[in-house]
Amino acid sequence: MLGPYEWWVTCRVLYNLAKFYPELTKCAAPLVPIPPEFETLAARGQFQIEVVNRPHHRLTFPVGAQNGPAIVFSGGGGDDGTGYELLVQHWASHGFTVMQPVHFDSYNHHHAETGSVFWGHQKTTWDVWGLVLGEKRLWQARCEDITRLLDEIGDFDGRIDTARIGIGGYSYGAHVALILGGAQMRTRQGRFVWREERAKAVVNISGEAGALSQPKGVWKTLEVPTLFVTGDGDKSVWGRDVDAKLEAFRLAPDELKELLNLRGATHFSFSGRLLETATHPADIAAQTAIFGMVKAATTRFWQEKLNV
Repeated sequence: MLGPYEWWVTCRVLYNLAKFYPELTKCAAPLVPIPPEFETLAARGQFQIEVVNRPHHRLTFPVGAQNGPAIVFSGGGGDDGTGYELLVQHWASHGFTVMQPVHFDSYNHHHAETGSVFWGHQKTTWDVWGLVLGEKRLWQARCEDITRLLDEIGDFDGRIDTARIGIGGYSYGAHVALILGGAQMRTRQGRFVWREERAKAVVNISGEAGALSQPKGVWKTLEVPTLFVTGDGDKSVWGRDVDAKLEAFRLAPDELKELLNLRGATHFSFSGRLLETATHPADIAAQTAIFGMVKAATTRFWQEKLNV
C-alpha cells in the first residue's frame, strides 16, 4: 500500500511527465553532423545478423562469429526483451552478441504468469511504478534477470567469450547496468548492492533511478569503465533538466567514466524512436545525426573496453 508521501510523489511525477512529454516527442533539433572519425562506426558493420526469440530473452548475434564479446541490454520500464532493434542490431552487425532479458516487470512476464490480458497490464503498470518509487524487490528482480540470463546462456555454443561481457541499458535499465557495474542504490527498503563480476564495462543511456534522491556516495563504488550518454533535452521524472542525469557522471570515479552529451537529444532520441517517427527532412537529418552518434560512440566504447 502507498502512504501519503508515495501518493504525493506519484502525483508530482505524473504532473511533470504530462508537462514535458511534448518536448520528449518533439523531433526538431539542431543539426550537429557526425564527425568524420565516427562515420564508419555509425554505419552498419560487416556482419550479417540473426535474431532468436526465446520465452525469457532475445538473442541478436553476428552470423559466423565465434568466441566474440557480448552485451546484455536492459531496456526501460516494462521492457519485454524485444525492443531497441535499431541499436541492438547495429551492435550485432559490428560483431557483438546482444542478449535482452524479458524483465520481471514486463507485460510478457505477467501475461504468461496470469494468463490474463487485464491482470497482465495491471501488474506491469504497478511494477513499473514500483521502479519509479524505489521498491527494492523490483530493482533486485531486474538484476536477477540479467544474472540468470548470463548463467543460462554460458558461452552460447562457443559464440561468446565469457571474459568479455558488457552491460548496457536505457532509462531504468541504464541504472540497473550501473548497479551491476558496482554502483549502489538507495531504495525505500534501504541501500541495495548487486555487483555482477562478469561485467567488464557499462553503457548508461539516459539513466533513470526513479523518484528517490540518491546519496552522493552511491556512485563512488562503481568498479568498471562506464560510458554515460545523455543530451541537453534529457529530463528526469522529476522534470529536472539534464543536470539530474549528469549527477552520476560527475560523482563516478574519474578514471572509469566517459561522457557523450548530445546537443538537441531528448530521452526518446537515444533509441532511434524519434528517428522512426520524424517526417520533416530537417527533423530526419537531425535525428539521424543524434542517433548516429549514439551508435558510433557506444560501438567504439564496447570495442575498446571489450578488446575487439
